[in-house]
Amino acid sequence: MHYIAHNSFVSVGGLHLQYLGDSTALTQNVPAFGLSQTLPSSGSSQSSTTTAEITYGLYLPRTNHHLAMQFQLTPPLDFNFEAKVPGTGYQKIGTFRAFPPNFTVVYRPWVSTRIQPYIGVGATWLNTYDTQVTDPAFKGAHLSLSEPVAFIGDVGADINLTSRLYLNLDFRYIGLADVKSKLSIPANPAAEVPATTISSTNHWKAAVYTLGIGYRF
Repeated sequence: MHYIAHNSFVSVGGLHLQYLGDSTALTQNVPAFGLSQTLPSSGSSQSSTTTAEITYGLYLPRTNHHLAMQFQLTPPLDFNFEAKVPGTGYQKIGTFRAFPPNFTVVYRPWVSTRIQPYIGVGATWLNTYDTQVTDPAFKGAHLSLSEPVAFIGDVGADINLTSRLYLNLDFRYIGLADVKSKLSIPANPAAEVPATTISSTNHWKAAVYTLGIGYRF
């Protein structure tokens, strides 16, 4: 505990996640008819978001502060789930929430200068919950999303304001993950409409920009 108390740091700030991913075309399945078709010029996506963040870090023993573990958390993130079909742009189909913890290991080549750049790698879990379908055209439908682990590439810099207080600038690329989405639409016997599923695979990629103020203990 004594080591942790004197070799840890924390920063708080603002974070912007810019979604960069693309997806496969939508596939429509109607099991009752044995029908499966791919819709050309279609796809799915999600919105970007801006929120607050907190990062806790710990310098690794016997590395003279060159190596550190960093753990970043945000409040639950709210996203729109979007889809497009031929002849339209992306339209909001529903919403979902995410609470992805980000873990990285970073290397600082210089630890005694005023500006201390770093580079690192890590991973995050793209967990989602509270999915809701909001488009009235899909009343009663259910949206499900897979929850893979994604890779993080991290670059940034700490700029010392005092011996302990610093400004943090951070950029993270998150990717190498596929999120499978499926919209399950119930049957409507009165209208003679059978149960249908619409699915796609999102090649999940995002750029994450962070600006914060930190303190070394």
